[in-house]
Amino acid sequence: MQGLGLHCERCGSRMRIRTSRRLHPHYSRFYLECSHSACDYRCRGDFTVQTVNDSANSENRTTG
Repeated sequence: MQGLGLHCERCGSRMRIRTSRRLHPHYSRFYLECSHSACDYRCRGDFTVQTVNDSANSENRTTG
């Protein structure tokens, strides 16, 4: 995954994903680190996908 746009809470540099684990089809865990060489900040982030509009699975309906 690319382009999350996360920034280090210590120095403000971009974070990068070191590794990730998919724990469920809609739930992943990311282990991140700061991209700045002098900063040693690391953290974990959880990413959940939730369906907002399930139009792909709904029937085409016409109003009459």
